[in-house]
Amino acid sequence: MRHRKIIMKGKLLVILFLVLSTVGCRNNKETALYKEIISSSTVTLINTEICNIKNKHIAKVIENKSTYYNTELRKNLFLKDYSSTNYMVQNGDRKYKYVYDKSDCDKTLEIKRWSESDIDMDDESEVLIEFNNSNILVLDNMGNTVYSYVFPYRGMNSIKKDGSFQQSDSASSVKIGKVNFVKGECFYNEMSVSDELDEEKPIYRLNKKDCDKESVKSFLKKQEKKENILWFNGNP
Repeated sequence: MRHRKIIMKGKLLVILFLVLSTVGCRNNKETALYKEIISSSTVTLINTEICNIKNKHIAKVIENKSTYYNTELRKNLFLKDYSSTNYMVQNGDRKYKYVYDKSDCDKTLEIKRWSESDIDMDDESEVLIEFNNSNILVLDNMGNTVYSYVFPYRGMNSIKKDGSFQQSDSASSVKIGKVNFVKGECFYNEMSVSDELDEEKPIYRLNKKDCDKESVKSFLKKQEKKENILWFNGNP
């Protein structure tokens, strides 16, 4: 009887060992196959090995298998080392430049959501990553080099599938436009302006030409009906 109990205990231990081994192998396999969590003191990214990003050059950057060209620092970096809270503003001649943002300089960046869309309409998709400080990092591939561009939320929101988006300098101003990227440089193309900051001299423009308020109002209604780009929560 005692001998039989010992045998039964031995069988149970073997079965338990096999079950745990199977679960452990499966979990290890899933972890290795699907995602690898990469952390630094400034930014946390989840690197997905099975990447659904259509643009393969950008996919490799997101997987941290290749570097991208950081247009702020003017050098090549891995995405896991991205830590800046600075962003671009227009320089007055359509061209964007970076400004230093002191408010979020000590903030740890985390990814809120991402999207893939051809926002500069060059038949090649960009990847947009929105961080918890509302800045949007745009990764654009040109000539097998991936470039980064960063916009504040007020400088790029309500992004449509045709690449147009809204920006505002104040609560009384609404601007619609598009951007195009040229090897590390970014340019703004104005579509409409409605600026009522000065009530006595409001500004209304369509396609860079002065117009009346109703014309801009009609344009904005059509703009609102356009299809938005599709965002996904979490990491790409």
